[in-house]
Order: sequence, then C-alpha cells, then structure tokens
Amino acid sequence: MMPFNKTYFEKTGVKVTEEPFPPSYDKSLLPLTRQAYELANARYPSPMALAKIKKWVLQYPEVPLFKNYTVVLNLRLKRTAEAKAAALDCYEKHPDYFFSKVTLADLYLSEENYETAAELLDEAHEGANLFRNKPILHESEWMQYLYMRLRLAVGQEQLELAHKITEQAWLYDPKHRLVKPMADLLTSAQFSFNRPGKIVNERKNLFRANAPVTPTTEMPVFHHSEVAQLYEYRIEDLPKTLISDLMALPRTTLIADLCAMLQDARARQDTIFQIVDDFEPTEAQQEGYHPILDMPLHAFRFLAALNAEEVLPEVLNFLRQENDAFDYWSYDFEMQYMVPLYLLGQHRLKDLQDFVLEGGNEDISRTTISRVAAQVALQHPERREEVLNWFKTVIHKHLDNPEDDYLIDNSFLSFLIGDVLAIRGTELETELERLFETGWIDDWVQGNWKSVQKELHTPFEPLDKEVIPKTIYEFYEPKVRNPISPEAALAKMYEDKSPFEQFLSNYRMGN
Repeated sequence: MMPFNKTYFEKTGVKVTEEPFPPSYDKSLLPLTRQAYELANARYPSPMALAKIKKWVLQYPEVPLFKNYTVVLNLRLKRTAEAKAAALDCYEKHPDYFFSKVTLADLYLSEENYETAAELLDEAHEGANLFRNKPILHESEWMQYLYMRLRLAVGQEQLELAHKITEQAWLYDPKHRLVKPMADLLTSAQFSFNRPGKIVNERKNLFRANAPVTPTTEMPVFHHSEVAQLYEYRIEDLPKTLISDLMALPRTTLIADLCAMLQDARARQDTIFQIVDDFEPTEAQQEGYHPILDMPLHAFRFLAALNAEEVLPEVLNFLRQENDAFDYWSYDFEMQYMVPLYLLGQHRLKDLQDFVLEGGNEDISRTTISRVAAQVALQHPERREEVLNWFKTVIHKHLDNPEDDYLIDNSFLSFLIGDVLAIRGTELETELERLFETGWIDDWVQGNWKSVQKELHTPFEPLDKEVIPKTIYEFYEPKVRNPISPEAALAKMYEDKSPFEQFLSNYRMGN
C-alpha cells in the first residue's frame, strides 16, 4: 500500500501522500509533460509556449495534462474566453480527470457562479465523487481542492466553514505554498465581512462647531516665556530641567498659559497644520513629524499633573474638533490623551456625559471620554455603580433618539460596548442587547452579540486597567502600558486558542 501521512490521517481522517502516482498515459511522455509544466509556469507567459502545448494536445489527445496547461497559459495571457473554452473541452473529454474539474471550478468561482463551482467540487459530498472515492489522495490534489473549497466558502460568506477548511490545510503542512494565500484569503474575508460596510444600519453622526473659535495667525502672549518652549519639543524629547522649571511657576498663571495653548491649537489650526505639511525632517530627526503637534498633549499632561479640574470646560473645548484635526494631533489620540483626561475629569463625570450627549462632537473625542468613564470604575471599584449609571444614561439617550443624526454614530457605540465589557457591566446586558438589535453596532470592533455576551460574564481582565502617573515626571518616563509583562499578556491572549488560531493570530500580526 502506498505510504501516507499517518499523523494527518489521525487528525482529519484523510489519507494524503506525496509519493507520485503512476501516470495514466505512456511513461515515455513524462519529459514532455514536465516541459509543458515549465512552459505553463514560466516567469513570463508566452504565446509561443501556448502554441507549442496546443501542438502536443493534438498529438496526444489522451493526455489531459496538456489540455489543462493550455487553460493555465490562456489565463496568464489574460485570454479568459479561450481559457474557459479550453477548460470546458478538457472537462468534456476527460470528466474523471481531477484537475479538469478543479480548473473549471476555478473559472466559475472567478465569475461568482458558486452553484456550478459547488457541483464541480462535489461540495455536497465533501469531494468524495470528485476524488472517485480514491483511498489515498495526492498532496497536490488535496491542497488544491481545499484552496478551491475555501474560495467557494468565502464567496458564499460561510466563514465558519472557511476557517475549518484553512485549518485542514494548515494541519497538513503549515509551510505548504498554499497555506499563506489561504490564510490571506481567510483573514481578508473575516475582516471584510465584519467591516462597517456590513453594518445593518450604518450611521455616522454629523459634526457641528459646538465651541466656535475666532481664527488667527498670531501666537498667544504667555505670562511665562518658558511655556512657549513646549512648542519646540516632542513628547520623548522634553528636558527634565524644563519640566521642573515649568512646575515651579505660579499655578494660576501657568494654568492660564496652558489653556491658552489649547485655545491656540484651535485658533491657529490652519497655520499650524500648514507648518506641519511643509516640515522636512533632517536625517538626525528619526521621527518625521513637527514638534508643534505635541503642544496640546504637553498642555494636557501639565494640567493633569496640576490637578486643574477647574479648567475641564476649556479642555473639553479642545475635544470639540473634527476627526481630521485629531489625525494631525496624534497618531493614536485616544491612547495618548485618555490618561490626562481621566485625571482632569474623574470627579466630573456629569460634565463628561454632557459632552458625549450634546450631539455634533466627533466619535474619536467621545470614544476617548467613554474610556475615561470606564477607567473610573477600574481605578475605583467603589464607584462602579456610578459609572454603570453613566453608561446606562448614555445608552438610553441613543436608544430614545434613533433619528438624531448629530448623536447616533456606529463607531462610538461599538467602542462604548468595549468599555462596558472592560468593567464587566453585566448589569447593562439588556441595554447592550438592545444596541445590537438597532443594527448600529460594528461586529468588527468587539464581535457579535453572542461573543460580547459571553465575554461579559468572563473574569475581569487586568490589562484594561491603565497605569496612572502620579507626577508630571511619570508622564514623560517610558513605561510598560500596564503591570503585566508582554510575555504574560501574549500567554493570556493565547490561553483559550487552538494551535491553528494561535497561528492565525501571529499571521495577522505579521509574524
């Protein structure tokens, strides 16, 4: 009996071998079939190569391989009609030849004719008739069949089946040449089917200027000249001596200057962004952005370190900008601005709630504030009920005003669900389910209702609790985002995943 991969058979029940099967044609033709293979798969497809293989088709009509290679070359030469005609001819004359069916199925898949492709691949019997009930399959047949079945499953949006098929290929050989394109296709399909385009009721709230500002080209005059130096240093370059000098200034006038910086970031926005667009970093500057972009983040951090809660209204005015502006101010606005905003707003949740619900503010700023509310419960468990009521009010405001185009936003609500999950807000399970029923929620962000409901009842995840700086210096010290090591975090992420799911996770991260 021909040897087969016993380990794979034990896992899947399929016998696969890499041993060559004896050809169904005269062995003396093997040199010609090898040459035809090389011509069909040469780096640059050639019409002359196609003519040569067609000559062999006429000379050896009993060999389906030659006909199949004319299909391959026609496709590579972008002669789709000729390729299909050749594929149909091959299938008609050699209906039991495996690759005649698979090649034709490939063409039907490209046409999105999934019903005919499924018949050719014998989808109803998982390929049993396609393989003519052979006890042992060749590796080239089996892997090509799995690839075609994956394309069919993706075309029919059967993601669970697509996942299973890709896993079967990976189990055979993670390094097989078809595993990467199959992983690409599966990952792309999972991403595509859960993107905002798949939202049942897609909504993007309208922006309006809730705190209009008078544009200017003039930089403000500060009480303290040292404050102007914050325009000249990126976050990672701010000298400790300057930090100390600034913190030694009178609190009242320093806070006034920091607020003036935030006002300047809005009033001189066009001028500042033009400076940034015209900026050409030198070779010594590893990061290609102008230091002025970190100016508002400096202000946020110093105000937080000064416990300047009294200027929260001015801070929130900075958040009343469009998303395009936030894209300038930070590569990850939520990550960088959330912690200082938490220190400034943790005792003023009503003000934060009013901002979120006033309508017309962009999703990035509202999402950042939603994370602040979650952090209050994570940092102070005794305030959990207060935070739950905060989220409950926000959710009900949306549910009660479904036609408010300045309020309803898919992205904000989808990320808000993640914040409720972070605090394991089981008390809001009914509210979350109602949000999913509206069709506003983007499954790509936190998963579907079934997965969210499951996570809601899992143990608290320490990774969600941020490390909060205690001094201004800690804001500027490089640190691990949370007290759990990267290794422990990775182990936590993988603990419930199968080896194949771990492979996919690594693959998506580029490993």
